[in-house]
Amino acid sequence: MPLIQSVLTSPAITPQGFAAVETVDLSGDPFDVKGGQGNLLSFIDAYEIGYKGVVGDRFSFGVDVYHYHRKGGATFQQISRLANIQNLGSSLGQGVRANAEPALTQGLIGIGLDAATAAATAQALGPAIEGAYSNGGDGFVAALASAGLPFHAIIPTVENTGTGNTRLTLGYLSNDPNVISEDWGAEFNFKFFLADKLTTRGNYTWFRLDPENPDGRSFPNNKVRFGIDYDTNSKFYGTINYQWDQSFSSNNATFPGEIDEKSLFGITLGYDLNENLKLELAGINVFNNKFRAFPSFPRIGRTITGRILVDFQTRLKEKIWCFYIIISP
Repeated sequence: MPLIQSVLTSPAITPQGFAAVETVDLSGDPFDVKGGQGNLLSFIDAYEIGYKGVVGDRFSFGVDVYHYHRKGGATFQQISRLANIQNLGSSLGQGVRANAEPALTQGLIGIGLDAATAAATAQALGPAIEGAYSNGGDGFVAALASAGLPFHAIIPTVENTGTGNTRLTLGYLSNDPNVISEDWGAEFNFKFFLADKLTTRGNYTWFRLDPENPDGRSFPNNKVRFGIDYDTNSKFYGTINYQWDQSFSSNNATFPGEIDEKSLFGITLGYDLNENLKLELAGINVFNNKFRAFPSFPRIGRTITGRILVDFQTRLKEKIWCFYIIISP
């Protein structure tokens, strides 16, 4: 064991340049030189048609359909290339094994084993050493991924010099001025009065972004919102809210990556102590379904907020001044 430890801790055993390197974009796709046009203007024609109606005394609803026709333009995107190490675990394991087996053979001969026995022993240890380093490399990358961090290096651009630090450069690259994208969307909303003090409401949104859209994608195709409101018109009030967002793949240059489905419940309870003083307690994501707003953002869990709202109203030159105190633990 001391011999194995001395071999594996020797700087000469750790391989240099052991993994394949390729240049990629923020999504991990191959990144090549991109050309562009000098025209940075875009032209958008927007069309929307909708209807809002009321059924009886308790139910109202609205429907909207809209369409965007975009021609040309520029988009905010990645300029610098990233150097990404591919197959880190397997390359590391194979590289360490290739260097360690000869060193172990010579070490075993040095402590009295014959050459054949020493070589056979070193070869027998080789798979365990390779497996350990492969698992270590894969675990390192997995730990970064679970923290929302990519494993890459940045290749500096000529335009980004003089700072002393290499920075990832993003900017506006112009697209083909004749490229056309067609985006469609629709929305349905309703409100239903269950009783004088109890109301339900809901909203469904659908949007289809054309792959040719130069702005990139940073939102889901489908979203649902639902809520119940209770108001006594006197002291106590409360709401229950639910929101669901479909999972999607963001190709936005600033926030690329996969976004998981989001399903959140929220509750707000309030009490009017008097005309100018309110107490309010709000819980967002009360079931603690942790989510990321965008790739690489911190995970957000349950949030509980308490608020004291104090209104000071003074009429001065026909204006009303209000002052709010908000306390959030």
